[in-house]
Amino acid sequence: MPEFRAREARAAAPGAAERWAPRSSHAGQAHDLALRGVRRRLADRDGLARGVPELSRGDPRVPAVHALRHGPPLRVRPADPGAHRRQERAQRLPVVLAPRDHRARRDARRHPARRRPARVPEPVQEIAARSPVDPRHRNVLLLTLCQATFISIGTVTATVGSLAGHALAQNKALATVPATTFVIGTALSTVPASLVMKRAGRRLGFIIGAACNVTGGVVCAAALAAGSFWLLAAGSLVLGFSAAFSQQYRFAAAETSTPDFRSRAISIVLAGGLVAGFVGPLLARWTRSLFDVAYLGSYLCVPVLGAVPIVLLLGLRMPRTFEERVRAGGPARPLGVIVRQPIFVVAALAQMVGQGVMNLLMTGTPLAMMAHHHGFADTAFVIQWHVVGMFLPGFFTGSLVERWGERAVILLGIALNVLAVAAGALDVGITNFWLALTLNGVGWNFMFVAGSTLVTKAYAPAERARTQAANDFLVFGTAAVTSLSSGQLLHHRGWHVVLATALVMLLAALAGALWREHRPTGAPPEPDLASAR
Repeated sequence: MPEFRAREARAAAPGAAERWAPRSSHAGQAHDLALRGVRRRLADRDGLARGVPELSRGDPRVPAVHALRHGPPLRVRPADPGAHRRQERAQRLPVVLAPRDHRARRDARRHPARRRPARVPEPVQEIAARSPVDPRHRNVLLLTLCQATFISIGTVTATVGSLAGHALAQNKALATVPATTFVIGTALSTVPASLVMKRAGRRLGFIIGAACNVTGGVVCAAALAAGSFWLLAAGSLVLGFSAAFSQQYRFAAAETSTPDFRSRAISIVLAGGLVAGFVGPLLARWTRSLFDVAYLGSYLCVPVLGAVPIVLLLGLRMPRTFEERVRAGGPARPLGVIVRQPIFVVAALAQMVGQGVMNLLMTGTPLAMMAHHHGFADTAFVIQWHVVGMFLPGFFTGSLVERWGERAVILLGIALNVLAVAAGALDVGITNFWLALTLNGVGWNFMFVAGSTLVTKAYAPAERARTQAANDFLVFGTAAVTSLSSGQLLHHRGWHVVLATALVMLLAALAGALWREHRPTGAPPEPDLASAR
């Protein structure tokens, strides 16, 4: 403190000179606490005032000085918040005394120490602690909305794809080729999609997939306008590329969730398709005859819907989970070792059969209903309830998996699919088609969610990308074969042969689900996360 300040202090408080030399620790802390905008409680203000014992806290001779090196003076919030503005100037405490010279004050204001410090990114755990919405739950919500738009596109193309192919194809047995190229594109791009997401991250990968949706929709619309069957098939192939990225929504939801919430996160994301169960068929019905070319308006809806996830995904944040941080440095096993595990075989088989039977029936149903003289409105109604059956159970499938286990839910899905085959074989009326496709949708949900949850237990974080790519390649490779076979079997053999093929596939899945050796896994043991924290 300058000498003239010391003389004023001795005059104001005689007898305090002996206390002047050893300054208290509070005065030293005053220099460390001079941060811009920081406010302290009344107790802190009293403690700082004791740093200069010669002057009382309310002494008017304590000026509101400017800091030279340590930023602006510390502003103290009073005990009464309403009196803050009235007492703001009176309650400023001196941190570092500065000369009263005008130039020195100007230099103090320009000093770099007065600038606001840069904002440091905070961990997700600290943000979640004070945010009303957990970022992990926000990610699940965004992924659910993206899933809804993706399934809406799939529902539109499933409703009109085979019919558009039938209208453009000279050989009517090739009517399901556009639907087949869609699944082929998905199967071929599962591995590249996983590698892109491993290198560039989930968000950029999902945006690339949404851009493929926009491109594929434009190509399909141009094919219908030009009357080109093979261009329609090429556009469907590009839409399949998008599906390979979009199928990773469920795995992204599992990665952003805690272990006890993963099965529910997967089922909630899949439940986003429930909106598509109503939006997709309605769009297909309303836009089917919007232009002179049939189904052109339906395919023009695809690029519009495909642009929605691009906007939504800008808010997606995928934090590294604590388990991944603990085990990220672990060794990765060869892919052959992973896929030979019983747990992976059972999980992949359940998804393969569930997806294959669903594609076999859903792709062939519009053509079968047209062959039995049912109108387009009836076909859209059946597909609508099929999609509702696929995604409505998503609100509780995760809870069933947690309560009963993956194997029991897979068996329940197989039983529902067998009932669907029986309902379709009894008659070819609208009621039978509706019941068969609805039960098939619910059965697919149980098999797909339980299988997807089970496959996440077969690999370590270092093996995630390759294992998920192999799983999706097997699933959608099977779907491509069944989608192409559906049109051929229906054209040459009939609807009942399609149902018989589905029954044989379900028996294979039943044998795999009853394989009791699927519980042990060769995956690395889970770390003790409690002790690791």
